[in-house]
Amino acid sequence: MEKFIKKQKTLSTKDKFTITPNFKTPFISPENIIHIGEIAQKYNGVLKIGTNQKISIINIDEINLQRVIDDLNFDCVPKGKNLLTNITVCTSNFCRMSKYPTIGIYMKIVNEFYGIELPSKTKIAISSCKNSCVSAYVKDIGILADSNGKLFITVGGCAGTNPKSGYVLASDLDEKSTYKLFKSVINYYQSNANSKEKLRDFIDRLGFENFKSNL
Repeated sequence: MEKFIKKQKTLSTKDKFTITPNFKTPFISPENIIHIGEIAQKYNGVLKIGTNQKISIINIDEINLQRVIDDLNFDCVPKGKNLLTNITVCTSNFCRMSKYPTIGIYMKIVNEFYGIELPSKTKIAISSCKNSCVSAYVKDIGILADSNGKLFITVGGCAGTNPKSGYVLASDLDEKSTYKLFKSVINYYQSNANSKEKLRDFIDRLGFENFKSNL
């Protein structure tokens, strides 16, 4: 049970906890939304929609944790600061602005890499056009569709107090080439970066061209 529970940092002295159901996609059926809402209500929890496209039940008392997990009857997001759980995608196939159906490559990435441990906290965003409503440019790795329907990859983006757009690693790619290059970035970063070293810092330490040539 412990691997799915995150203790909240609050101004209250009372211990409260968070549990996040893991649907692995941002598309959730109305029935599941209602189910989560009823459980939150039953245990005096509050629903929070995160930037990681997950719905969390927060404000749970410790005594109710196992009951919430049992009642949910879903897989939950594992806790772990450096586990890869923040993978987001835009509405893609459902949007009139979409230049490429990116849900497919999103699901491939989730199915192969979700939950792996990396040197530091890592965020990935996939967008079906350059408008990038999921802010792919400022994520550690971004996959975006260009106006011609081809894909491009950015690496080393970051938000926070010193936001930076990612470097364009490659462009004019098909889905197969994009996925292959994405895997190379993840594997190289996982194997060679220092502990707690963000991807941007890793790239800047090596130099972008050197990083690129090593993939």
